[in-house]
Amino acid sequence: MTDPLETVLSQLDRWRHLPKYRLEQHVDVLFGLTLPTVIGRRFNIDSSTLDVIPEFPIHHRTAGISGKNNQSSNVDFAVFSKGGERVFLVELKTDVNSIKNKQLDRMRKTRGKFRCLVNAVRTIAEHSPQKQKYLHLIFELHQVGAMHVNDELRKLDPCQRLSGFTSALRRCLAKDTVQCTPTLVLVHPCQKELADMVKNKNLCTRHFCCIDFKQYAAKLDREEGMEAALAQHLAEWRTPAGKVKPRWRQ
Repeated sequence: MTDPLETVLSQLDRWRHLPKYRLEQHVDVLFGLTLPTVIGRRFNIDSSTLDVIPEFPIHHRTAGISGKNNQSSNVDFAVFSKGGERVFLVELKTDVNSIKNKQLDRMRKTRGKFRCLVNAVRTIAEHSPQKQKYLHLIFELHQVGAMHVNDELRKLDPCQRLSGFTSALRRCLAKDTVQCTPTLVLVHPCQKELADMVKNKNLCTRHFCCIDFKQYAAKLDREEGMEAALAQHLAEWRTPAGKVKPRWRQ
């Protein structure tokens, strides 16, 4: 019987070479599930103490990016150790050409401000029309030990009208244990390609721990299961999309 995960990954091997297809949008769940293993082994932390929140919002005004309105940009993953004592902000790129200095600079501006950015999630939530979803994000921050959540907020039901959401939200606070300066991580396909980008296109990766797909795969359990399957295909994804001969089928 064909392994369903292997079928999915083999499909991605083919589809990533197609115009307009963005691999990273379709593999984020696999990286999200394996980041605790990789981050734990790379930084010598017990992976069982690490939790992942995808699409963590950076409030522009709080980070000093822009003072306009309540705009925010998302980082692909925030990885928290227990209580937020260590925080890793991770950007995933499956194509080094999509790495932009502007995006990296936004992440750099979280340094020294991350506890404030956890609190700023409340500001984003207060002004967002998607309050139900932000209620879930606040809950996730509570679950990873990064935020105090009061009983009033716990009692709210997103299936009903969120009466009192704003007042309850304002009494939720980031915990003092949350690290103010997160470790910035860039996961990308190939170290040589990234080095060429840094040299030829003035890409600035200062303050980032850069982990390429070969290094990422080396940190995974490669005997069997999901991690082994992903490690095998990461070798395929190191080659730039489109730069392989098409596999003609009978």
